[in-house]
Amino acid sequence: MHRLLPSLILVAACGNKPGPPVDPGPASGSAAAATADAAPGSGSAPAPTANRREPVTLPKPTDTPPKTTTGRLDRAAFDRVGALEYPSFDKRIEGVDDKGIQVKFQTKERPKMAVTVNVAPCFDCLKMDLAAWREKTAALKLAITPALREHKNTKFAIDEYKLNGATVIGTYQLGSNLGEKDDEGNTTGSYMNAFTLYYNDGNNQARVMVSYADDPLAGLAAMTRVMPREDLELVAMRFLGAITHTW
Repeated sequence: MHRLLPSLILVAACGNKPGPPVDPGPASGSAAAATADAAPGSGSAPAPTANRREPVTLPKPTDTPPKTTTGRLDRAAFDRVGALEYPSFDKRIEGVDDKGIQVKFQTKERPKMAVTVNVAPCFDCLKMDLAAWREKTAALKLAITPALREHKNTKFAIDEYKLNGATVIGTYQLGSNLGEKDDEGNTTGSYMNAFTLYYNDGNNQARVMVSYADDPLAGLAAMTRVMPREDLELVAMRFLGAITHTW
């Protein structure tokens, strides 16, 4: 299994940025160690940082495309997905039946990262084509809380990726309105930093959403320092590879 190794020391005196985690894949990104201030109103809990006591153990990389299914997956396939375990993550099966499974993994160490896995048979699945997915931008953005969906600072992108030659589609969403007032004068408190990978073979579909799941931070830059997009992408790729070789 690969270990994602965030730097443990912030070299502040000379302004140097710590190097990237040790990972050979093209999806590997920089997990810079940076202490972020807690957002106003977030309570007295200490703000999470990129420092972890232990490295995060990810699913091992796969070297072949997702396994092609020939028909509707059955309960046994969903149970195989639900049986996956990784020592750095706590796991909770949020639902499983003959129609699919949803599993949530969350890192044991801070900063907390959540990985939500959905596997189900296809129902009007989009072909794995970037143009087709971008035509569905409005529908994909429905996953964003209404307070942030059209917020001026919200970032949303849809891109194409390759998983050992297979086309997969990824969406990235980043936003925060912490401390702002809504139309009724109430202080708002929504934030997100998440990357989602989608794959289907025309018979069955898998979705992996990786998100920052710790205390609110003051601003988008703080969230991306603690949990960069590149790290979210790497984790999503590893989980999607594991799932589509298990189903």
